[in-house]
Amino acid sequence: MGYNSFAFLSDNYIFISTGLLIIFSILINWIVNFNIKNKNIKLIIKLGILLRIVIIIIDNYFQIISFGGADGKVFHLNGWLGLNNFPYWDISFIKSVVVPSYKLLGEAVPIFIVLLNFLGYTLAIIYLYKSMNLINEKKSKRKFLLFLIISFSLVSALLNVSLLREGIMLFFTTFSIYCYMKKEKVYMILSVISISISAYFHSGMVFIIFGYIYNFVMKQKGQKKFFYIIFGIVLLILIVLIIFNLPYFKGRDLESLSKKAIEDAGSKYASEVSSSAEYILTSPIRLFYFLFSPTPNMFRGIRDIISFLLNSCIYIFFIYDSIKNYNRIRKKINIEEKIFIQSLVISFFVTAYAYAMGTTTAGTALRHRDKLLFLLALINFYVYSKKERIVRIRKYQRRKNV
Repeated sequence: MGYNSFAFLSDNYIFISTGLLIIFSILINWIVNFNIKNKNIKLIIKLGILLRIVIIIIDNYFQIISFGGADGKVFHLNGWLGLNNFPYWDISFIKSVVVPSYKLLGEAVPIFIVLLNFLGYTLAIIYLYKSMNLINEKKSKRKFLLFLIISFSLVSALLNVSLLREGIMLFFTTFSIYCYMKKEKVYMILSVISISISAYFHSGMVFIIFGYIYNFVMKQKGQKKFFYIIFGIVLLILIVLIIFNLPYFKGRDLESLSKKAIEDAGSKYASEVSSSAEYILTSPIRLFYFLFSPTPNMFRGIRDIISFLLNSCIYIFFIYDSIKNYNRIRKKINIEEKIFIQSLVISFFVTAYAYAMGTTTAGTALRHRDKLLFLLALINFYVYSKKERIVRIRKYQRRKNV
């Protein structure tokens, strides 16, 4: 049985969880109605929310399967340990969210954390919509397609409504990117604060800042630019040193990071290495499998096939389509637009690379890369919108010349 077993939780669990589910559902519906004006996209988002509510009901009432997987069980166990004053795993999410929630609400709290995760996903998709509107406010078939894919990505939906931190982190990451796109100083400060909160829950998210720094440095001129390049390099080195001294990395070298797979997490694709040099040399293949696993050569059964079709293929499509469209427009967009898109790509790949270094299984890769799905969708939309603008200008010029 999963972390949500009624045999383990109190008799009041059904009553409390149902009340919380109704309250959060009403709140989430209001948030969507207030922020989303496009009727078609609003419908898609609401249907995606309904899918997630169905998953919550199945997971919490019918005991078919624990969608939280190994990590959900770990969070629940540590919450129970904290509730009963036993020692628990001292990591940020457990220490600052899970244990305090258990102490506040008792054993019925798993649904509360699930719903916080769900609320985080909802706020994230709101700010993805707002970010896309900063690029192009007009109705767009591509925008509709991207929200359709995201809303009905079953693997992502399971992560969004499990006893995990993914939805919460997704919100702070997406809000950070939205503030970054606004460009004003106050928003830039909010952007850094927001990504710092996301990095507090998992230190890998701090690498998003690399793209922000790149954008800032590339816009400088002359000696000032040279100074900021040196400053940027020093800052990045300091960030890396700080990260590898956080609790998540403390006491672990690169080799031990490669061994940390949980068997329940999925197909193992990275073997143990004998040296740091070998670890670095194998990093490109680690990045490939991080982005696209489980690949056909890793299939063990129907679960891996479904994960490939409903998750890996999304990343394959987004990355391939973005590269294809960028190659069409790279000589036709101005330098500021180039720098901006390059900054988003750097944020995506540097963060993906950082996560890939500590990931050895398909299940863990699925969970970690989901934090970057909205950023990848935004990159795809930006490039596609620029291509569409160029196509419209060309058509207009042809008609004018006829």
